[in-house]
Amino acid sequence: MEHVKKVKVANRLGLHARAAAQIAKTAMDFDSDLYISLDGKEVDGKNLLSILSLGAGTGAEIVLRAVGEDSAELIEAVSKLFSLRFGEI
Repeated sequence: MEHVKKVKVANRLGLHARAAAQIAKTAMDFDSDLYISLDGKEVDGKNLLSILSLGAGTGAEIVLRAVGEDSAELIEAVSKLFSLRFGEI
């Protein structure tokens, strides 16, 4: 199965190292693969450095794409990180 969702980077520091690490760590808890896209560039959502290479700043709209048996749950878990702004105030 494949699930896709668009999310907006709302935290003020964008996808910095801590936020990217949270995404990768969360994604590793699932069997499905996670891909993150920005401006046509798609990277492995389980790889911290790949996520950082996107350079997604505040306000960036990115696409989350999960492929696998638990893809719906993976998309839900990762999109929740974005909605909570990775715990930033």
